[in-house]
Amino acid sequence: MRHVMLGVLVGLALPIYSAQAAVSDDISAGMPMDQVVANALATNASMSDVLAQVSAADPSLVASAVAAAVAANPSAAADIVSAAMDANPDAAESIVDAAMQAAPEQAGAIISAAVAKGANPDAMTAVALANPNVDPTAVTEATAAGNPQGPASSTPGSTGIPSSLPAFGSSTGGGGGGSASAS
Repeated sequence: MRHVMLGVLVGLALPIYSAQAAVSDDISAGMPMDQVVANALATNASMSDVLAQVSAADPSLVASAVAAAVAANPSAAADIVSAAMDANPDAAESIVDAAMQAAPEQAGAIISAAVAKGANPDAMTAVALANPNVDPTAVTEATAAGNPQGPASSTPGSTGIPSSLPAFGSSTGGGGGGSASAS
């Protein structure tokens, strides 16, 4: 019975060990990060485990692992960023930038996930705004909405406020009093 239990425990631990060894081996072999992530996920490792293993092998590669994972599954960008922040919280800006490069349409969710894990909201917004593919209104509120009191106008250069200045030399305008000068 003891041998059976030992065999079961070794059998349960082997996939964890082999996945961990595979990630570091794949990185050492110089495999592209998308292949490293795909190989690790094929062993039924969770994304959190994969990113933790990448971080353990070489913390500077976490951002490229995030980019590969998000490119493969853009709808999971927030979950991937969250897992990456757990694996390497000091790399928040590079993690968010990598995720936004891969899925700029997920910018709002990416920032929310990073901030929920302790990243600075202003720094994350700055990273998003520096990405030319991210729609600024997805990460900030609109601030310039025009003149709400003036009529709408599509004329270029129009301010929305009608202007009807008096003609030069007329005595209209109500300023200063007196009469117009003869000379």
